[in-house]
Amino acid sequence: MNAKKALAVLMVAVMLLVPFTFAVSAADEAIVSGPIKTAYTDNEYFNPQGLVITVDGKEIEYTPIDDKFTFVPGLNEKLTTANAITDINGTPVVDENGYKSYTADIAVYYDNVKVGSVTVVVSHIWGKTTYMDNNYHGNYCLGCGVVDEVTFKNHNVSNYIPNDDGGLFIQQTETGVCDDCHEEVTRSIPGTEKFDSILTGNFTDTEVEIITYLKTILISLIQLLVGIK
Repeated sequence: MNAKKALAVLMVAVMLLVPFTFAVSAADEAIVSGPIKTAYTDNEYFNPQGLVITVDGKEIEYTPIDDKFTFVPGLNEKLTTANAITDINGTPVVDENGYKSYTADIAVYYDNVKVGSVTVVVSHIWGKTTYMDNNYHGNYCLGCGVVDEVTFKNHNVSNYIPNDDGGLFIQQTETGVCDDCHEEVTRSIPGTEKFDSILTGNFTDTEVEIITYLKTILISLIQLLVGIK
């Protein structure tokens, strides 16, 4: 009877100690200190130098020759901007120039067991302001190619010079240089169709073709009427 009681007590003790042992073991596998480099630009590679972990109570520092270290994303995968950093109200964090900051989580594994994760900041690499089309310009990220929403805007032209290209059915245009992207921008001037060209005879090639076509139709109608008589 005493042997049965002793066995029962032993089984209860084992049941209580096993989960505790697993918990301690799991807690032992953790990141002690993160890598030295925590700020990256878009399309850089993660650098684990300086990373220290504990496995079974033993501290292990990352070295390139220790092939038991693996990461997701891998060391051969470029980092890209992921989730925008937000404050307590959920508003994206931006710097003094209006640019958002982003974070990327790097999962750390040792001997195929996940130890934890490292969070790094990833930023776009903005190029110079670039002409996009006749209406807009902006800055492209040199890493991923996305257009910066802060600088994506209409051209800023201080002075337009009229072009001598208006006509009977054609609006005159004007051209200027954008102060931001330094490219030429041309736009139409509404209400500048040259209706007075009929009197001056200063027609564009398109107008000459239209007038010639109308003249041909008029002559044909006159000939038809004369023929009927």
